Amino acid sequence: SSELVKISQFKSAIIFISSSILLLILTYVRWKLNIKDLEVFWGYSSIIVILQSVGIFNVIVKMDSSRRKTNNKYNPQEINSSINKIKNLFSCLLLKIDTCSFGIYLIHIIVIRIFVSMDIARTIINVTSIHIIIPLLTISILLISYITTKVLKKFTVFKFIL
Repeated sequence: SSELVKISQFKSAIIFISSSILLLILTYVRWKLNIKDLEVFWGYSSIIVILQSVGIFNVIVKMDSSRRKTNNKYNPQEINSSINKIKNLFSCLLLKIDTCSFGIYLIHIIVIRIFVSMDIARTIINVTSIHIIIPLLTISILLISYITTKVLKKFTVFKFIL
């Protein structure tokens, strides 16, 4: 019989964080030493990207299933807790990203190509600390892709595609 492998939310978070750190290191090495062959590690079929995807997917699914178990009702102590406020904010953010996820998926690679073709990534990495620039580039690419998708969705042609 075939069964799904069940991974706890904590293990999923560890998988996601570990694979993200590994990708950060490989990205840094790729641009610092100009080793283009390392780009194979962040392709869509790369085992590191697959692990990263599985990790974040499980974290989100477990978060959603824990909310469903309580029927989305929180007791008064939980409503006031900082942790639940952060979870609610995170859930709202994920829902906003979810409405544009396919567009972000399609557009982000174009944004990355523009950054690479303009040599922005290498210039910034050579000037700034890698601990700051990789997360900043990641967030910037996500944000630019999200905004581009939101703008394109205003046009009827793209509304149903993205």
